[in-house]
Amino acid sequence: MTKMLVAYATKMGATRDIAETVGDELARAGIEARCSTPRPGTTSAAVTRQ
Repeated sequence: MTKMLVAYATKMGATRDIAETVGDELARAGIEARCSTPRPGTTSAAVTRQ
């Protein structure tokens, strides 16, 4: 199974809600998704898209 991290940063919570929606859609597509805020020192690389 493919695993994916949906990383987000939020001040008021709206971005977390969007990330969780993305995670739910990935799960429906058969991808194991986890939503989390990035923690310093735990990731050596990241890919983002604006």
